[in-house]
Amino acid sequence: MKRRLMLGKSSLLNGLMYHFQFDGDISDKCGNTTAQGYGSYSFEVGKIGQALSVNNGAYILFKNTKNISNTYTISAWYYERNVRCEYAGIIYIRASGTLGIGLQTYNGKRTQALYYENLRTLYYPSTVGAWHLATITVENRVAKVYRDGAYMGQLGSYNYALTNGCNIYIGVDSYSTSGRYFDGLIDQAALWNRVLTAEEITTLYNGGNGLRL
Repeated sequence: MKRRLMLGKSSLLNGLMYHFQFDGDISDKCGNTTAQGYGSYSFEVGKIGQALSVNNGAYILFKNTKNISNTYTISAWYYERNVRCEYAGIIYIRASGTLGIGLQTYNGKRTQALYYENLRTLYYPSTVGAWHLATITVENRVAKVYRDGAYMGQLGSYNYALTNGCNIYIGVDSYSTSGRYFDGLIDQAALWNRVLTAEEITTLYNGGNGLRL
């Protein structure tokens, strides 16, 4: 059976490589990777259905992803309950060495999009105790960052390609796992092998229907 999803006029399943709904389990709904859970994680009422609940050092790891190349989109809903540490990882894709790109909160006051090779960062306001949608698109050496469907800016020009065999971390900043754990809920984390349009990103935020496979 062909899987289809339409949010407004956008076919958001086009190019979807990994999709973590967290509706009672930590599986990839696209069937492309196997999850490993660390620490005491659980599931609670989320933004759409259930969400992954992590604290006290719990996180999820998805190993050996497919080739992500140099054009992709990363997106996830997050709800920070408490400021557990200075930097708290939401979702981070780690390649070899220091190569990697991800999203984290900083002191509960802002969200940071960052690329660790020749450190490139972009900060924007965030709040504890509220749901936010964070999205990064990468194409032609440009990484654009969106918050709640709105464009926030971009990281400096660089080659943001991620090689085959990357690991996806959810709930921790894997560049330094020494205390950089998220305390809150993460929902509808997804990765596409293409750039979502601004209209599609707005649909992800305003539609509120999620990615239902």
